[in-house]
Amino acid sequence: MLKPDPPTRRIDETRRPLVGLAVHRRYATGNDVAVTENPYPDPNPNTPGQSAQPTPAAQYQQPVAAYQPAAPTEPLAIWALVCAIGSWVVLPVVLAIVGLVLAGQANRAIDLSGGAKSGKGMVTAAKVVAWINLGFYAVAVIFIIAFIIGIAMSSS
Repeated sequence: MLKPDPPTRRIDETRRPLVGLAVHRRYATGNDVAVTENPYPDPNPNTPGQSAQPTPAAQYQQPVAAYQPAAPTEPLAIWALVCAIGSWVVLPVVLAIVGLVLAGQANRAIDLSGGAKSGKGMVTAAKVVAWINLGFYAVAVIFIIAFIIGIAMSSS
């Protein structure tokens, strides 16, 4: 009894066929031609018992860094945050204003560095803490003045 031919696949020239399958290609004549050998070279020419030898380029490649080191933090950003936090304890208004000035200078230095320095988050935090401090003390001064005026009005 005759066995049927194994299934074949029609492929384009751009696709790589599976190894060991017959390949049909249509040539310029229009005829289908069956090719039983693999027309493409085997990527691993070593026999199964041999170990693959690395190429010279693979032997001498530079190691790739797993991560990039972080950019250094701008020192003015650190001092701006320290002054803004310190304004809640010592010299409330003075240190808050100093923190805002340092935050502006740090922001400019970070922008001019072109990504070589980090610290934008610290600058933002310093500005927020300093403005909250100034707002808190402005409201406190208004309440104190209103309280003094209230006492002066009630005693007269």
